[in-house]
Amino acid sequence: MTALQAERATLDDELAFYAKDPGKAPPKLKRQVSELTQSLAAQERFMAEQDSEIERINARFDQYLLRLLPMWRARQGSESPAPGR
Repeated sequence: MTALQAERATLDDELAFYAKDPGKAPPKLKRQVSELTQSLAAQERFMAEQDSEIERINARFDQYLLRLLPMWRARQGSESPAPGR
């Protein structure tokens, strides 16, 4: 993502030359900016999907923990120390 942001900064510097009339910017530069904007958006979507997947997995394991804690407590309470210890 930082590589894309660095590339975006470079393109923004080039576009600054055409700040008064952006329509005069070369088509290649416009295309590069457009492609980079799309790439950044795709990266942001991917990161958002990864974050939601992490949240989903954490929620699933939190549910497992809620089910297991009572079982573990019951097991600890029913275990008696071994003879001679």
